[in-house]
Amino acid sequence: ADAQALFTRLAASPDVPPVGRELAVDALGRLSAPGSATALTGLLADGATPAPLREKAVVALSSVNHPDARTALKEAMKGVPY
Repeated sequence: ADAQALFTRLAASPDVPPVGRELAVDALGRLSAPGSATALTGLLADGATPAPLREKAVVALSSVNHPDARTALKEAMKGVPY
């Protein structure tokens, strides 16, 4: 839980360099915990999240094995050609 909280703070902080935020997002996906789904969904919902980080969040969300993650992923992909 401590690692998840740390990665969530790092991913959300605009004061952290982009590469650090991307690594934190990757880590949240690898933790594959319900809290990871919440944190990644929050990044996607935040209009201030840079596009490259949002893309990383979608990829990380696909790694989280939780119903909330699947729901958020479906929502994020609506209207996106793939």
